[in-house]
Amino acid sequence: MTSLGKDFFSNVLKIAGSTFFAQLIAFITIPIFSRIFLPQTIGEFALFTSITGLLSVFGTGRYELALMLPKERELAIKILSIGLFIAFIWMCFLFIIIIFFKNKITLIGKFDTIANYLYFIPITIFFICSNKMFTYWNNREKYFTINAKLNVFNSILSKVSNVLVGFIGFATSSALILINLCVLFFENLIRIKLFIKQNNIHDIFSKQSIPLFKTVFVRYKKFPLIDVWSGFLDGGSILIVPILLSIFFSTTDVGLYSQSLMLIQIPLTLIASAFAQVFFQRLSDSKHNTKEFSGLVTKLFVVLLQIGIPIFTVIFLWGKELFSFFLGKQWLLSGTYAELLAPWCCLKLCFSPLSVVFSVLERQGLSLLFTVFVFTIRVISILIGGYFNDVYLAILLFGISGFICNLLGIIMIFRLSRVNLRELVPLLFKNPIYLMKND
Repeated sequence: MTSLGKDFFSNVLKIAGSTFFAQLIAFITIPIFSRIFLPQTIGEFALFTSITGLLSVFGTGRYELALMLPKERELAIKILSIGLFIAFIWMCFLFIIIIFFKNKITLIGKFDTIANYLYFIPITIFFICSNKMFTYWNNREKYFTINAKLNVFNSILSKVSNVLVGFIGFATSSALILINLCVLFFENLIRIKLFIKQNNIHDIFSKQSIPLFKTVFVRYKKFPLIDVWSGFLDGGSILIVPILLSIFFSTTDVGLYSQSLMLIQIPLTLIASAFAQVFFQRLSDSKHNTKEFSGLVTKLFVVLLQIGIPIFTVIFLWGKELFSFFLGKQWLLSGTYAELLAPWCCLKLCFSPLSVVFSVLERQGLSLLFTVFVFTIRVISILIGGYFNDVYLAILLFGISGFICNLLGIIMIFRLSRVNLRELVPLLFKNPIYLMKND
């Protein structure tokens, strides 16, 4: 069977190593952070980041996913330019919406708690989108080390700044929002500078290349027309939760949930994102080799499952104790939520990197149908909890629905990739390092 390969393993380590260092900074600062900032404050910040994260999906037209597909570098540069242009237009559109409808927007849920920061939403979204495009560009060019270093930069600057402003007496949601915006801005400047250093900007905007923009836009039109909705619903199925919780419950409840999800997803951030970035590039290269493609999917699933089971078993069994000790007694309820969400997060660790199969095989239609189902069932879960005025029930149903959806998603990916289940089972008992490195 096809090996993931030594290059795959080393590239994953580059990103995962930097992410590990970044998450180490988070681990060091979180106990301090959680004792300085109130759950209500964190809830307000979570509401802001959920809105910006949800709306940023539209800001690139999902062209970042198309960056990997063309072999010609010139075409990829055009895709990058299109994505950045869409991000700018989207930012301007959101500014207009906020200017004319600010009062009506603040009537939704607990949006009044972030009313003074609504104008930060468009610019934050633009920086998120721009950074996303350049991150995928670096993945295409195999500049994994650059992304790794920027991961560390982002984490150190944001986490340390959050703790410092709290210590000097500015433990407010506005401080967290402004720090987040500044970090995104500086990261964007660095990425743009590196891109300019690596490329001839004149070639990008030359008149001779204008017809090519139209060709590229039409060739990859499925991404803005179909995949963007899939991305919105996929990300929205997670990001919509703080927004819905803010409608039915308090911002304190939002903060308790957000803190539990943030901590329990650290393994996802550390492992899944690193695997996904490298896996996308490797899958794109083997797209036309069915046997190699299915082999890559099989081995990566097994490796991720072997990593996830022990981690999330510990959280499932001792979440309350771990959270109470690590964060303080006021966060005990967050530990309870973490226990409810652990089984879902274990499968999400496996599904998240594998989900790039939909984009590589250009099965955006199927991906959209699946994400509509996921979004619907998760929203219903929160609405049921809200109807009964029971936040515990809402999060329990959300965790159960997430587990079911990720299980179904993995089955779909296996069918698309033509994974042989007879080959999969024996691999479950092999060393994950062996599976990644052995040829």
